Amino acid sequence: AGEIDKVKRAAADMSLAVRGFYGEGIESAGDFFQLSNQTTLGRSEGMLLDEMALDIVPQIIEYERASRRKLMDSQRLLLEDRVQRALGTARSARLMSGEEAMKLLSLIRLGVVLGIVPDIAVRTVHALMLLTQSAHLELSHGDGLEAGDRRSARATLMRERLG
Repeated sequence: AGEIDKVKRAAADMSLAVRGFYGEGIESAGDFFQLSNQTTLGRSEGMLLDEMALDIVPQIIEYERASRRKLMDSQRLLLEDRVQRALGTARSARLMSGEEAMKLLSLIRLGVVLGIVPDIAVRTVHALMLLTQSAHLELSHGDGLEAGDRRSARATLMRERLG
């Protein structure tokens, strides 16, 4: 929690806003955030994109990588435990909310990129982050999917894809 506050302050210094996964006023889902530019007056879309791609995004990527290395160095066993628990839950749950799925997938993704979970591809985790959203479940199972059925379908999808 303290680390994201540092990122938010740094982003504000660069005239950027950090919002939750689904937008303003919404908490993050699975440690994912939106980043948006706050100052557009007098600047073309191309200029803004170049600034994001060449300056801001690489800084954020490096900050995240450094944070991961720090976690692995200082709390490896705790991190491995949290990742493996998330994987165990995802591979065995029978009902799962969208929020729980995103939290579990976020931890599993972290484990994949750190080599803690070598048997799952990061693209599989990314696909599940989309496919477990309510709208995607309704697309694949039909409109009007009841909440309980949606939770069951989500858990089934997680079990099938994560083995």
